[in-house]
Amino acid sequence: GMEHIRILETESTEIALEALRKAGYQIIHVSTNKQGVALEQLKFAEKVALVLSEGSTDDIREKQDINVRLSLSNPLKAGLNIAV
Repeated sequence: GMEHIRILETESTEIALEALRKAGYQIIHVSTNKQGVALEQLKFAEKVALVLSEGSTDDIREKQDINVRLSLSNPLKAGLNIAV
């Protein structure tokens, strides 16, 4: 079935992630970073906030609960295409 995802735009990633954590969200950073956990190994909490990026920045790395790597095994693996 289809899921609804609320989009949050913010000028301060650090403040937004801290507010989500205080509201009980598991912060999952989804990236192409090879050091992350494989997506199929992840156990999701009831409330989840997904942070999508091509790399890992300090403001995200310090606030995330877990870093998940996407397997880009197709020939178009130039990067993570994120659009809203």
